[in-house]
Amino acid sequence: MTARSGSLMDMTDEQLMEAVGQGNQVALGQLFDRHHASVFRQCLGLVGNRQDAEDLVQDVFLRVWRYAGSYNGTAAVTTWMYRLVRNACLDHLQRGARLRAVDLDATAHETSRSAVTPDPILDSTHNAAGLLERLLCGLSYDQREIIVLNRYMDMEYPEIAAALGITVNAARVRLHRALQELRTRYEEVTA
Repeated sequence: MTARSGSLMDMTDEQLMEAVGQGNQVALGQLFDRHHASVFRQCLGLVGNRQDAEDLVQDVFLRVWRYAGSYNGTAAVTTWMYRLVRNACLDHLQRGARLRAVDLDATAHETSRSAVTPDPILDSTHNAAGLLERLLCGLSYDQREIIVLNRYMDMEYPEIAAALGITVNAARVRLHRALQELRTRYEEVTA
């Protein structure tokens, strides 16, 4: 398939995957342009480290290139891609990379010492986002994964079920339990 890069912009993800499967590197570039930010957020949510997430984005798109022929169109490209994200992140974690433990008290103390002219709104937003990120890192991989899919990626239960290969009811139960655990950890830290 030969396509001008201008016409690639008008192609659906499924059409781009077909082109990638036929060896079209420009189509892969178009998929990268469309989805690299989303893949990065997924990786960051799953591994909890910005540098590792950036490296994993590259790995995911290499896997898209390598496994494009296995895409059969039965699921959305984003669902298929998420399986690659999940596998890349699991491989990364199994290779020995560990989430960096963060001492919440030390981080809070350091943040309060380093502020020169505090802006209460910015500080509370920054601290809340950082706290949420640290709390997510403290959850099990499965708990983080389902929260990332639902809250970060706005996936509905059927999409989550398809991405994880579980039933819709299992997706509901897992998300409920993961959010409960996150809430419990939040209450412990903020009490």
